[in-house]
Amino acid sequence: MMRVNRPLSNDRFPELINRTLMGEQIIIEQEGKAAAAIIT
Repeated sequence: MMRVNRPLSNDRFPELINRTLMGEQIIIEQEGKAAAAIIT
């Protein structure tokens, strides 16, 4: 499971989508707390 902060997720969104397509779960954090998840 990969954790990224919200500003970084905006810059790397296409990469994060590709990683979820390969089975990885992505947690997007804001101010140190989980705000969203990208999963398949």
